Amino acid sequence: MHPPRRNTASDRAGFADHITDWLLTHCPFTALTLLTLVVIAPALRVPRPIAILGSVICADLVLNLVRRARRLKKSEPSPAMDHRATA
Repeated sequence: MHPPRRNTASDRAGFADHITDWLLTHCPFTALTLLTLVVIAPALRVPRPIAILGSVICADLVLNLVRRARRLKKSEPSPAMDHRATA
């Protein structure tokens, strides 16, 4: 018996799903803007889509920095949880 062939179409779909999940998790504004530009831009003739994408990417960077700062702030132990604290 021959081993089964790999289905490259499902591999590509899985790869696209992983990229989509990553974009939606880490760059939600960029993912939404890209989808909107793919669907609407040909009909509206957007003059400078790169400028729009640039500003949205900056917004995602700011969002990720705020998320990281909040995560770091939550991970710091509170003074009440210190092992030297008195009850």
